[in-house]
Amino acid sequence: MSTTEYFMPTINLFGPGSVNEVGNRIKMLSGKKVLIVTDAFLGKSGMADNVKKIIEDAGIKAVIFDGAQPNPTDLNVQAGLSVLDRKSTRLNSSH
Repeated sequence: MSTTEYFMPTINLFGPGSVNEVGNRIKMLSGKKVLIVTDAFLGKSGMADNVKKIIEDAGIKAVIFDGAQPNPTDLNVQAGLSVLDRKSTRLNSSH
């Protein structure tokens, strides 16, 4: 078996109001649609909705998957992909 390498550098923003940069950062990456992956608590608390609004205010389409679990299994990932598949149809049709 050969060795596979996966490298994805990250940028972490810290500080009051830094979440407001998310839309601009997605634009810098030429993002058009976003799947916000979170857990049920953050989904119900309104935090995910706040992030979604910031993203949408930047002109980027977004949907929320609030079914993430700690140490997600392949079934948890599949559930997120199902949400993306169902809602991407809506995102594609709302130009």
